[in-house]
Amino acid sequence: MSELKLIKSEEDFITEGMIMKNCMSKQFVNGMFSIFLSMKLNRRRINLQYRKGKLVQAYSKANSPINEDIFKNYLIDNL
Repeated sequence: MSELKLIKSEEDFITEGMIMKNCMSKQFVNGMFSIFLSMKLNRRRINLQYRKGKLVQAYSKANSPINEDIFKNYLIDNL
């Protein structure tokens, strides 16, 4: 089961930061410069940040880095 959500409101950022136990709740100000996505892929939840059309960061819970190969095919098929 996969799910992709655009994080666009301050409430979305706060909720995502609480769920993921990371600093996402403080990123709302940067939302005008970057695109933030919350992705649920199987049982894993991933936060993605894109800027100028390129992936800037991809983190799992507690800011654990994620290899792009895990979600790249899903994004290509669904975006």
